[in-house]
Amino acid sequence: MNVSVFKKHQVKIYGLYYNAITNKFNTVVLGRVKHSTMALTGAILQAIRL
Repeated sequence: MNVSVFKKHQVKIYGLYYNAITNKFNTVVLGRVKHSTMALTGAILQAIRL
């Protein structure tokens, strides 16, 4: 009984860690992609204006 409860708890903790890391990773990657996309769009618009 105690072992199964402990294992469930362990899985929950691993899941939380995994989610936190994935969220952080996604935020960083998406932020960089968004930033570079905006920069690229800005460069293209400036090139068109010139």
